[in-house]
Amino acid sequence: SLIQYLRGEGIELFEKPRPPVADDSTTHKFAKLADQSESEMDSTKSNIKKRDFANDQEWKEYCEWLNRLCKEAVDNFLQGIKIGIELRESWLVCQGSAYLWNYFHHLIEKRQNNHIVSILTEIFDAIKKVGHDTEAELLVSICVALSTGLMQNWLPPDHVKPLQIPIVSDINTDKKKQAINAATKPIVIPPEAGGEFKKALEVCEYAMMVTNGDDLKDVVGLNARSPLIKNWVLAKQFTQSAIKNFGLNKVNERIQDKYTKCMVGVEILNRNFKVSGQNSYEIKEPPGVKELIGYVDSAQPWPDKLVELELWSNLCVLANRANQTDNLRYCYSRALESVSYFEKKKSESKKIYLKSQFLLSEACLALGEHLAFILNNPNTSPIASSSKQNLDQSQNSNVSNASKDIRVALRRSALNGFADAALYASNAENYDYVVHAARHYWNLCLPYLAQPQERATLYENLTEMLSSWTNVYKFKPKESANNVETVKIEVKKEETHAKSAKSAKSNKSSKESVKVAKEEPKADSGQEVGSSGENSSDLDDAFDDLTLRCVLYACLFQITLDKNQYEEALEQMEMALNDLPRTKHRLLIYRFKVITKSKLGMDVQMDLQKFREESEKNLAQMYRKVALSSIKNSDTIKSYQRAIETLSENKNLAKQKQK
Repeated sequence: SLIQYLRGEGIELFEKPRPPVADDSTTHKFAKLADQSESEMDSTKSNIKKRDFANDQEWKEYCEWLNRLCKEAVDNFLQGIKIGIELRESWLVCQGSAYLWNYFHHLIEKRQNNHIVSILTEIFDAIKKVGHDTEAELLVSICVALSTGLMQNWLPPDHVKPLQIPIVSDINTDKKKQAINAATKPIVIPPEAGGEFKKALEVCEYAMMVTNGDDLKDVVGLNARSPLIKNWVLAKQFTQSAIKNFGLNKVNERIQDKYTKCMVGVEILNRNFKVSGQNSYEIKEPPGVKELIGYVDSAQPWPDKLVELELWSNLCVLANRANQTDNLRYCYSRALESVSYFEKKKSESKKIYLKSQFLLSEACLALGEHLAFILNNPNTSPIASSSKQNLDQSQNSNVSNASKDIRVALRRSALNGFADAALYASNAENYDYVVHAARHYWNLCLPYLAQPQERATLYENLTEMLSSWTNVYKFKPKESANNVETVKIEVKKEETHAKSAKSAKSNKSSKESVKVAKEEPKADSGQEVGSSGENSSDLDDAFDDLTLRCVLYACLFQITLDKNQYEEALEQMEMALNDLPRTKHRLLIYRFKVITKSKLGMDVQMDLQKFREESEKNLAQMYRKVALSSIKNSDTIKSYQRAIETLSENKNLAKQKQK
C-alpha cells in the first residue's frame, strides 16, 4: 500500500519528487486540491510560480517525508524476508525478493545499482541461506545487479569511452597505435576497492555455480546468463585472478559448457582491449579470434539467437581491431544470417529487436572501418598490398587496371557497410551510431566527389543514409549538441577539388577543425552554382552533425543535377528543408534551391529573403549567381541590378560612418 501511495504522489522508490509546475495538467497533491474553484486554482498556480522550491522549508519537509515512506516500505519487505529465514521458508524469501526487485527495476535500468547495494546484499545473503526455491533466474538477476553495484564506483573513469568521432586525418593512423593510445592513463584501483571486487566475484561465482547445469531445474537462459558472465570476467580482471579453462570443470562436461566457453572467451578479449597497454590488468593467455570462431560454430544450434548475434558482432569488432580481414568477413556474414529472423520477431519484442539492430550496426561498422583502413594503409592487408605493388610496377598495364578494380570494389564495399550500419542504427533508434557511420562514409568518399562517375555511384547509399538520419533524429540525445566538434566547410571549384581532397588527408593535429570539401551545381556559364566562397561563414563553428548532414544533402543534389533532373532535385531540396531543423545550416540548401529555380525560370525572390541577414557582399554574390543561372534576360538584368544596389548601399553606409 505504501508503494501504491508513493506512485500516487508521482514517484517510484527512492526517487526525488519534482517540484510542481504551474502549467502542469497533472494533479499534484502538494500543488492543488480537487475541490478548488477556478479562481483558487489560478491563485495556486501564481503562488507556485513565485515559490523558491530549492529553499522552501515546507517542500524540503515534504520530500523528507516521502523518503521516510520509501524506507518504511523497503523495511517491511526486508522484515518479511527475515521472517522467511527464521521459518526456513525459501518461497517467502523469494517472494519478498521478487517484490523488491520489481520495485527497484527503475533504478537498475538507470544503472544506479550502487544506491541499493546494502539492500541487494541483504537479499542475496537471505537467498544464499535458505535457497532460491527454483527461482534461479531471480537469483541471477539479483547477483548481476549486486555485482554491478559493488564494482561501478571503482571502475576507471575511462572504462566506458564515448563514441569516437572519426576525422580524415585519423584514417592513416596505425591500429596498434590507436589501441595503445586508447588507455593512455594508467589504471589505478584504490586498495579499499579490492574488497568490493572480491565480493562481486564471490557473488558471480555463486550464481554461476548454481546455474552451471548440474541441476537441470536451475538452468537459466543464455540471455540471463550472459550479463552474469560479463561481470564475472570483469571481477576476475580487476582482482587479477587467472581464468583457467574458461572457468569450466574439466572433469564433468555440462549442457551449458559449450555456450559458456564462447561467452567467456569473447568477453576476455573485450576486456583485454579495454585495458590495452595496462599489462597488470590484462587477462593472461587469452584465446585467439580464429579459435573463438571455431567454438561458436561448434556450439550450433544456439538456443538464443540474440546471444549468438552478440557474439558474432563482438567477434567482428575484435577481428577489426586485430586486423584480420578473413575472420572479419566470416563473422560479418554469420551476423547477417540472423537479419530475417529478427525481422519476424519485431512485433513480439521491441526490446530484443532494438538490440539486434544495434548489434548488426556494430558488425557493419566494423567491416566498413576495416576496409577503409586497409584502403588507406595498403601494407596492412595482403589484398591491398598486392594491388598497390602491381599499381607501382605497371601504371598502364592490365594488371594495374585489375588492381584499381580491386580497390574500387573494396571502397564500395566499405561505403555499403557504412550505409547499412546507419540503416540498422536507425532501426535501433541510436542517433549517435547513425552520425558515426555517416562521418566514416563522408571521410571515405570525399576524395572522389570531384568525379561525376564516382559521385553517381553514391546515390542509393546517400538516399538510404539520409533517410536513416531523418528517421532517427527524434531520438537524438539532448546532450549531443554540447559534445560535438565543429567542422568548417570549404566549397571549392571542381578543378581544385582533387587538390582539396588530397590536402584533407594530410597530417593534422586532432585538435584542429576538419575541413571537408563539397561539390555544388555548375551554371551554364561555367561558374560554380551554390558555391559559398566567402559565404561559407554561416557554416563556420556549426554543430558537426548538422553540417555533415547538409553536405550529404548537397552531394545528393549534385548527383541529381548531374543528370539534368532539375525538378527532381528541387523536390529533394524541399524534402531536405522539411527534415532539417531550423538553423543557419539550411542556408546551404537554400543556395542550391535558388540557383536551381533560376535555371528553371522560376521566381526566387521569396527564397532570397532567407539571406537578408547575410553581409552585403555575400548577398551581392548570391544575386550574381542568380544572374548567371537565369534563363530569362530580364531576370539576369534584374539580378545584376540588385547586386549593384546592394553593394552601393554598403558603400553609402560606409561613407556615412566615416563622416
